[in-house]
Amino acid sequence: MNLDLISEKEASSLLALWLLDNDKSTCLPVNISRDEFAGDFAMPEIRYNYFDSFAGTGGGILSLFKGEIALPDWKSRSGKAVKATVYRICETFPETEPAVKGYMIEI
Repeated sequence: MNLDLISEKEASSLLALWLLDNDKSTCLPVNISRDEFAGDFAMPEIRYNYFDSFAGTGGGILSLFKGEIALPDWKSRSGKAVKATVYRICETFPETEPAVKGYMIEI
């Protein structure tokens, strides 16, 4: 479990390695190392739902959004259902668009 605030690049790398270890359909290409695969992996499309908000520093509002990547038993390498929970943290100031501050991943 990693609940430290990390960048999108770090989050996508962690999810790439998690998918390699857990998803039957995610395979390592020939002549590519795990680190190379994780480094080139794009953040998967995740549907986020609002989870919580709290006061940020400097008058902003931090909002927490939660999403999951769930693998049913027939799709996981272990034969058991597994999931990775991804939290996206956004900061909003009055009259501005939300800015993504980072991610937290629970595996």
